[in-house]
Amino acid sequence: MAQKSTSFDIIITREDYHADLSYENLRILLSLNGSCLVSRGEERNRLKKQDYLLLNLFEEADIAMSEEGCLAIVSFPYRDMQPLLGKGVRRFRCISTEDSEAVRVEFSFQLVGLVMAWLEGLSGSLFKAQGLYYLILQSLADHFAVLETKSSADPGREGRAQEMFQYILANYRNDISITELASSFYLSRSAASRLIKSYTGENFPVFLKKMRLAAVLKDLEQTDLSMTEIAAENGFSSLSVLNRTFREAYDMTPSMYREKVRKGQRKKPEQTEQMRDREEVMALLKDVLSEPEEIIGRTPDYDMDVPVKKAVLFTAWKNRLLNIGSFSAVRSAAMQRQILFLRERLKVDMVRIWNPLFSADIMLMGEQNGAYNF
Repeated sequence: MAQKSTSFDIIITREDYHADLSYENLRILLSLNGSCLVSRGEERNRLKKQDYLLLNLFEEADIAMSEEGCLAIVSFPYRDMQPLLGKGVRRFRCISTEDSEAVRVEFSFQLVGLVMAWLEGLSGSLFKAQGLYYLILQSLADHFAVLETKSSADPGREGRAQEMFQYILANYRNDISITELASSFYLSRSAASRLIKSYTGENFPVFLKKMRLAAVLKDLEQTDLSMTEIAAENGFSSLSVLNRTFREAYDMTPSMYREKVRKGQRKKPEQTEQMRDREEVMALLKDVLSEPEEIIGRTPDYDMDVPVKKAVLFTAWKNRLLNIGSFSAVRSAAMQRQILFLRERLKVDMVRIWNPLFSADIMLMGEQNGAYNF
């Protein structure tokens, strides 16, 4: 089986499923066949064929499948979204039954394409899947991000705890303390500590260490970063501190863990199951793509005048061009390393980015004088 180089994962299930609460990953549910009932607290959503729904951080759900139901669950880290998001974005509202027809059709086809490319990549290259993944991240930022202000945010205890988790998630790579966390939310140290303990069952230092170690595991599995780089990227003051902390948690060093993974001793049972019925699932996906207009939604028709006096040979860029996303995302050191890693592994000739000059993230000096940061 090909070594994975993506930060997202996909599970395909035909059985009832419980999506656990996650403080790290966003999950998109995509119905491939039949229907399923998604229960989140008091909210109920029935997903039919080609419907989708996103689970935010700290959300859990019970999913009841129909007899013919088949569901794809795309899981990916919130940190991959951060370079694309503006300040104040806390969550996403992404439910196909609430979206406009144009957005629904476009996004559902992006998701279907991602699942197909991922299944194809289980025995080959994940080149196409990686490009579609970045495209989906950009669509989430463009169409589904919810900007929460102080007046719209949940003022209750649970809402405050979730905001604190978001803050930790955004800053765990830095040298943060309970004092800084408490100050950021206008709480005393003891009040902040009690709030974290009540919702995680852990003291702040333990919770922060577990979050950092979870990020280290992903870097060891999915990147070729050096141990020193992994330590620096995930909030450890030195390589020796990372080695000591990792050994205490997993009874091995980070290097030993990476070697164990690369030798294939740590396999995911879901992948083996998916390989067995991959052809059946691929048939469902192709069936979705071939649905008639009245099911998938009507797309606009365009007239175009094309000069035909001079023929130009078209050169396909299949497996040579990688979609990255917004130009602002490339400013991230982690993204730059990922691009270099993919260039080496996938032999990419070109990358495609968009919105290079007019993104709000690039105008770091503000809108008062309209000056750019270069």
